[in-house]
Amino acid sequence: LYAEVKIEELVEEGEFTGDEVRQLLEVLDSQDEGLTSWAWSLVDVLLGKGLMTRDSAEKLLELLKSEHRKVREDAWSRVRYLLDWGLVTRDDAGHFLNLLEYRDEEVRLDAWYRLAGLMKALAEKGIMTQEDVKRSKKYFFELLESTNEYVSLKAWSRVKYFLELGVITPEEVRERVQYLFRLLKSDDERARLDAWEHAGDLLEKGVVSPGELAEVKQCFFDLLRSNEDVRSEAWSRVEDLLGKGIFTRDDAGHFLNL
Repeated sequence: LYAEVKIEELVEEGEFTGDEVRQLLEVLDSQDEGLTSWAWSLVDVLLGKGLMTRDSAEKLLELLKSEHRKVREDAWSRVRYLLDWGLVTRDDAGHFLNLLEYRDEEVRLDAWYRLAGLMKALAEKGIMTQEDVKRSKKYFFELLESTNEYVSLKAWSRVKYFLELGVITPEEVRERVQYLFRLLKSDDERARLDAWEHAGDLLEKGVVSPGELAEVKQCFFDLLRSNEDVRSEAWSRVEDLLGKGIFTRDDAGHFLNL
């Protein structure tokens, strides 16, 4: 609250100028979390009061490819505000399209992950179209196939959204479904848990079949016998997976024997 009042005072007095805003934005890409937390709180004041400029917005968009994951997450969380204030236009489409094809997998992953939720707003404002994104979809497929389980798993979490948006097709996903099955059998039990959620989504959309999943279901049942934390998390997901059709009457014995 103090920061908000102080910045409003400085703006009214003509002392908080474009130079100060630029200096503030330079701080955002720091590894000093205390410093960046303070700087982001000031940015939020500027965004909330409609005091950001187009130049400042462009600097903020540059942070979407920061080498620091936390900085990228903070920057992406402000994109919606930039859209609401009209600070992102068709001229900025290049920022997003370049990120969809970015060489660093994690930067590219963040772009695909976040844009799944922003696509409709970007399209409504004439900034990016479905066709723009479709031209870059091979770079999304590379994420699905990544040997980095964190990257692959997070990318698979967005498949259902891009199917619904018409950016990718069920046939294209099916061609790569073996990479999801690799995650369904992962040695990382928490990754395996999340992968089964995504498998349920694809079963509902007809991309995978019950028969295919039946062949690897034991990998989920093993989670129900794991350590307490994993076991509890696995049980908490059973109802949702039942609703998606992962389990059938034929699986009753597995549960009764636990």
